[in-house]
Amino acid sequence: MKLLNKFDALKVPKILDFDEGEFKERSKQFNFLDIEIGCGVGLHPIKYCKKNPERFLLAIERTNEKFSKFAGRIAHHPPFPNLMPYHGDAINCVTHYIGEESVDRYIMLYPNPYPKSKQQNKRFHCMPFMEVIKKTLKKDGEIMMATNEEFYAKEALDWMGSHWGFSLIKDEILKGTDTPRTHFEKKYLISGHRCFNLVWKK
Repeated sequence: MKLLNKFDALKVPKILDFDEGEFKERSKQFNFLDIEIGCGVGLHPIKYCKKNPERFLLAIERTNEKFSKFAGRIAHHPPFPNLMPYHGDAINCVTHYIGEESVDRYIMLYPNPYPKSKQQNKRFHCMPFMEVIKKTLKKDGEIMMATNEEFYAKEALDWMGSHWGFSLIKDEILKGTDTPRTHFEKKYLISGHRCFNLVWKK
C-alpha cells in the first residue's frame, strides 16, 4: 500500500504486529472498506458487521482493558468474515497500512473530547492526523462522528468544513427512542443527554 510521506517524515513509529497480508486478503473480498477508530468494547463493530455484511470493518481499539472485553465478546459470536479487530494505535495503523483513497467510511463514536482549551490539539478534528484520514478516504467517502458534548460538536462542524473542506451531510440529535450503538450512547440517552450525530462527505 502507498505510504503517506508526510507522516513518515514525522517519524511515526511503524507497528510490527499488524497483519497487513491478512488485512489486504480479507478486505478485498468486500465492496466497502470502513474503519472504526476507538471501537471500545466492541458492541458497535459487531452490530455494524451483522447489519452490513457487504462492508469490511477494521475496528481499532488502543486500550488494553477495552480491547480485552472486545475480544471476549467476539469469542461468544460466530466468526465475522467482515470484521478485523486490531489492538493498537489508530494513527500508526492508518498512516502506515492504509492506502490513499481506499476507505469508504471512518467511524468515530464518542471520542475523548479533551475538554480543556489547552487540549484542543488532541481533538480528532483539530489533529494533523485528519489530513491522513482525508487522503485515505475515497471520493464521496464519509466520516461519521458522535458526541454528547455540544462544544465538541460545534467545533467539529466548524473545523471539518472550514479547515478540512468536508461537506456536511447529516447534523442531528438522536432521540431517546433510537437504538443505541454503544454503551456510552445507551447511558447518555437514558440520562437525557443530547447525543449529536454528525456525518461529512469528502
